[in-house]
Amino acid sequence: LQQLCEQPPSKGDITHIFIDPWVTKSDDERNTHFTKFKNYADQHELSIHFLYYKYLFMKVRQYPEPPENEFSILEPKIQEMGDKDFKIFQAHQKAQLARRPPQQVNKRPITSENGNVNKKLKEAEVVTLESSDEEDETPK
Repeated sequence: LQQLCEQPPSKGDITHIFIDPWVTKSDDERNTHFTKFKNYADQHELSIHFLYYKYLFMKVRQYPEPPENEFSILEPKIQEMGDKDFKIFQAHQKAQLARRPPQQVNKRPITSENGNVNKKLKEAEVVTLESSDEEDETPK
């Protein structure tokens, strides 16, 4: 989201963004970038679909495929699902911390910012998916 705010796309460059629905909550650290980019997308009529990433699982598993609009992170039903999933995620994180030995709980992770210069920062990657309907239709 930060990269999209710093280097905004042109119309047609991006069609979908798969993200957690709780990014819309003001207490999420990504909310500022999300709000800024969503406003930019709306002002420039980019027609970007902001979908919960679970849509991808359902698209693969469910027949018939679910409609995209049912997985918009702006839909109340998806907000509710996201709230439940976030609580499960938090409980899982808490359980993992409880299982760690005490000396590891307070340890700062080593990153390129605080000491390990050999660790490379990950860059965002944009993936463009083409429809299988666009394959060469010449007879074999």
